[in-house]
Amino acid sequence: MLAERGGPEVVEPILSQLSSPHPAQVQAAMEAIGSLRDEGALARLFSLVPFYPKELIAEALLSYGSGIIPQVGPLVTADDPTLRAWAVDILCQIEAPSVEVFLREALRDPQALVRAAAGVALARRGQATGELLALLRHETEVSVKCALAEALAEAGREEASPVLGDALLQLADLRLPWDARMRLWQSLVKALEKLGSLEKALKRLASLSSASLQRWLEIGIVLVDVDVLCLVLYYLGARQETVAALEKVWQDYGQRPLSEGLEKGLARGGVHREAALEASKRLYPPAQAPGGEELKTRAHPLEWKEMETRLTELLRGQKGEARAARAPGRPPEWKQMEAGLAELSEAQKRWDETEAALAKLFQVEAREMRAPPRKAPPPQAGRPSVPAPDDWEVGLLEARQVLSQLGAEAGGRVPPGLARQLLDIVSFRLVPQVLAAAKKGDEALVAFLSHLVEAAPIQLLSVAPFRPEPAIKQLWASDSFLSWARTTMASRDPERRLRGLALIGWAPGPGLSPLLLQALQDARPPVRLLAVNVLSAHLARLPSATAPGKST
Repeated sequence: MLAERGGPEVVEPILSQLSSPHPAQVQAAMEAIGSLRDEGALARLFSLVPFYPKELIAEALLSYGSGIIPQVGPLVTADDPTLRAWAVDILCQIEAPSVEVFLREALRDPQALVRAAAGVALARRGQATGELLALLRHETEVSVKCALAEALAEAGREEASPVLGDALLQLADLRLPWDARMRLWQSLVKALEKLGSLEKALKRLASLSSASLQRWLEIGIVLVDVDVLCLVLYYLGARQETVAALEKVWQDYGQRPLSEGLEKGLARGGVHREAALEASKRLYPPAQAPGGEELKTRAHPLEWKEMETRLTELLRGQKGEARAARAPGRPPEWKQMEAGLAELSEAQKRWDETEAALAKLFQVEAREMRAPPRKAPPPQAGRPSVPAPDDWEVGLLEARQVLSQLGAEAGGRVPPGLARQLLDIVSFRLVPQVLAAAKKGDEALVAFLSHLVEAAPIQLLSVAPFRPEPAIKQLWASDSFLSWARTTMASRDPERRLRGLALIGWAPGPGLSPLLLQALQDARPPVRLLAVNVLSAHLARLPSATAPGKST
């Protein structure tokens, strides 16, 4: 009612409602002040900034449009970093030429969040391109670099392509944490592809030394970015390092992710399809007869019908043909792919047979060479808690912050978004800490593992690293870990057994199988259920004991 009357005389009565204990009344008073469009009310709004939520005041200020620029603009150089970020956020929402000078100033802010917000706003407006490219070239904060790269690409700023290409090339030798290098890789690849410059950037990898190229490709291996790895192989003429990178994906993650990546390349068509076909030839070479000549067969493999149906649907779907309008028979591209795919399928069958035979051999050798297991020491009743260094708590604090978002449902299922955050904490915080503890000796390793069992949330421990490093697999098979695992699983405390079992599930190997089978008979249902899940995941990763198409 007061706002409808308008005039300077209603400002004070409306402001008096801001002291109300009811949030809805305070919100209504802010909206009323914003609707007044009164200079006195605007001045009073700015005087309230230190005392009320800035988001609430921002909504009222934005109703004044460009009229608030003289008051908000100078705040980008305020001493308070939160006030600077707030001012930049408001300016980004105002479409007026006079905003640019303040956003340019914010590009030099010491806070990464402020620089990123200002850079994204300027990129979308098509302003300050030179300064943005300079910031992209020299920025050391990965979050700012990623935000700038994607914003410039979304704005179609093709002049950014050379700088983005330089940044992609330099990833091989940047000293960054793994998670930062992976985020930067993804943002740069996405931006260059958006600008149509990815091919030119990837061809420049040919200038790298073998060691630098291997370090660069390792990022793609960790991300399982088969599509980009295939493109690199295609553009660099199948250098040995690129073939080895795809073989490493196969070795570390199995056949399925590699096949899905190749199918993705085939589905995208164009150079992606050519790259996928070239990679298939390198990974699945045709069989050789004893004399060296190629072995060829006109007979289709057993899986051919299924592959034919899937790929026919894929090719026609790529053209956008309606199902009802499709003519019977194969599409025109089929003949070009038939020979290569037949050889691919045959080679895959031969590889599976060889792999199964080797797996059997290695299992027999491992059983013969394995030392007798140590006897598990009795559980240590009343064991004093392990003193935890501060750096041990970093990942656990992050996990608790993530899990605090569940509120009353903290004991229930973790949503996919939060589960992904827990996966990053395990992979990039806890795994390096475990390996660092192992380097200090058995006592440090046992101390850290015991600390995790005692202090880490069970939801965190139940998340296995998305790429168990060979070092983790080797460590989980070591005598020191096996001894710790047997002691933990012999504990009388069911919660300790549950948490220890979750840690075992990070990289269960043959030596841990007796403990998993023992856990299946545990008196506590949660332990038995977790044992079933760990065993199921472990068995799913084991090579098949028989060749495809054969039964035992």
